[in-house]
Amino acid sequence: MIQLNEGTSGNIVALTLNENTTISAPIYYLFEFIGQDTNTSVEFLATDTTWDRCRFNLFNIELVSVANIDLTQAKINLSGGRYKYNIYQQNSSSNLIPANALGVVETGFVQVNIPITQTVYEDQENNNIVYNG
Repeated sequence: MIQLNEGTSGNIVALTLNENTTISAPIYYLFEFIGQDTNTSVEFLATDTTWDRCRFNLFNIELVSVANIDLTQAKINLSGGRYKYNIYQQNSSSNLIPANALGVVETGFVQVNIPITQTVYEDQENNNIVYNG
């Protein structure tokens, strides 16, 4: 399961995609996140930053505001909750349509964690009125 946390400069995600990748370089990975509550999907490209691809693949996925979305640089906007993911292999550095990709290399789940902010209310009167019968 992938864990993404809002409020960080990026989420480093380690996956083993090479074992199911059947195409040769250049290889690009198209990520598709499907919300379990809304059934809406977000597709984006993430750059593999791994120095040793035979063992694992590293990706940096950043949760950003709507104004800063960049789907070709893995800067996405998601609400908190659980998502299903599909990762596709492809030779295109710009395709964001899963039907045009060359096949699924991994599926799983994503948990998006949004920090809870607590509001403290001060300067309120504390009058407890008791009514008897």
